[in-house]
Amino acid sequence: MQSTPVICFMEVAGVLFLVLFLCPHKQVCPSWTENKKGWLIVMKQTKTPRIHSMVECALLIALGYVLSYIPLFRMPHGGSITMVSMAPILLIGFRQSPRWALLSSFAYSLVQLLFGVQDLAYCQSLAAVVGCILLDFVLGFTVLGLAGWIGRLFPWPAVGVACGSFLVCLMRYLCSFVSGYLVWRDYDYAVAWLAQVELLDKVASLGESAVCWIYSALYNASYMLPETVITCAAMVVLYLLMPWMFKRVQKKPVDATVSTFSIL
Repeated sequence: MQSTPVICFMEVAGVLFLVLFLCPHKQVCPSWTENKKGWLIVMKQTKTPRIHSMVECALLIALGYVLSYIPLFRMPHGGSITMVSMAPILLIGFRQSPRWALLSSFAYSLVQLLFGVQDLAYCQSLAAVVGCILLDFVLGFTVLGLAGWIGRLFPWPAVGVACGSFLVCLMRYLCSFVSGYLVWRDYDYAVAWLAQVELLDKVASLGESAVCWIYSALYNASYMLPETVITCAAMVVLYLLMPWMFKRVQKKPVDATVSTFSIL
């Protein structure tokens, strides 16, 4: 998927709609009740947190997927620096309960797997396919749902947003790091890349296994570190500008009668 004017327009429109949707609001719904004089139409302000959460999470997952296909820089052997594609999934973690956040991040991992299934063709064994699915997709993206749970452990909200975002990005990096050795291990690629960045002379004497571990650590850090910095900065700026977007969604409906009309 390329970044075209149509995609950019859809992205901007989606962000504007999402901001309006996330604004605190109440719906006014009519209900009927009976008293001694006849029927009353009772207008109630109600919140439907489950439906609201489902729609909200779906919108954020879709936004995260679109952002993931607008790379700022793409690595030669997989991986890219994207336009804060993890931020919408992290925002789910801060707004929703841990259960909703993990379910949403797991759903996001399945979306990434569905549209990135062609990467499995490069796996050389069934074990490598399973490892790629688990580490690069399922675990690698599902851990993003823990951002809110981790962030609430800190007494200062802005610090919690920054630390929660950083730690889950670190978890994703660790999944990619382990996958780089267990699934994508290739000594020739490792040697060629380390030679290109002028580090081969310093690590060549450590042995083949160590070279592959170092290659995986450095290669994945070369795009995950900038991605993490950009994402954490974006999350903190978003919190400072619009802190209401990080407000936890209420669990139970709230009813409040605002007006009644008698029908005799």
